[in-house]
Amino acid sequence: MDYRECSLEEAQLRMLEMLCEIDRICKKYDIKYWLDAGTLLGAIRHKGFIPWDDDIDIGMIREDYRKFKSVVKGELDQNYFCQSPLTDSYSEAPWIKIRDNNSRIGEEKREKGHSGLFIDILPYDDYNDYNNAKKKPIYNIINLKWKSELPYKKGIKNIPRNISLFSLKLIYKILPYKMFIKKTFYMADKAKNMNSEYIDYGIEGPWNMRLRKSDVFPLKSTEFAGYKFMIPNKHENVLRCLYGEWNVLPPKEKRIPTHSEKIYIR
Repeated sequence: MDYRECSLEEAQLRMLEMLCEIDRICKKYDIKYWLDAGTLLGAIRHKGFIPWDDDIDIGMIREDYRKFKSVVKGELDQNYFCQSPLTDSYSEAPWIKIRDNNSRIGEEKREKGHSGLFIDILPYDDYNDYNNAKKKPIYNIINLKWKSELPYKKGIKNIPRNISLFSLKLIYKILPYKMFIKKTFYMADKAKNMNSEYIDYGIEGPWNMRLRKSDVFPLKSTEFAGYKFMIPNKHENVLRCLYGEWNVLPPKEKRIPTHSEKIYIR
């Protein structure tokens, strides 16, 4: 079946189906998760997707993230794929993404790697200054690997871009990338409970977002696009930490999809 361009609303419905599948798996295995970042903001401010949002974000503490990784492959519907640098060496991010096998984001198809609609599953660890210092370099190495898989473009105006792309491709042919990835994930999986009153995105994430455990737990449910999903207990405190004045809409010119203006499905 050929791909066709779809509306953002169609893409959001497909991602909602993906979220229901993740929710099913988490309930079956008693895995705790919560709507995170823009998805949490959408749940509270819009009772569903932010109208211009083109992905879904989920948070899990490390213990549940490990459990999810161990069961998801055997449970996930065949229409979806669990992407990470360990299952797809051309992944753009160090954390797990659940990808839709029947969609594609953007006109510029990469030479390799999955580019379907996705849900980010972000692990949280106890707050740790040592791990925080490692986050950005790890993310940059993986993200540049993803960019190195973009195709060359024709035309004189694209010569500088193609030269940079050639350099990236050359670097990643020399760099022992797989060994780096295995070591990074080994370190991440060994993350220990530091008995901190705060949690933060794990070593896989480039951001520092220190949240009080008492603001996140115990989790509670809320409506999202007609379904019930889990969110942090004191969601307003979490949203304030993430966005500041979270209940104020951005200017109209910023109300655009983050990842691509065009989405294709089949």
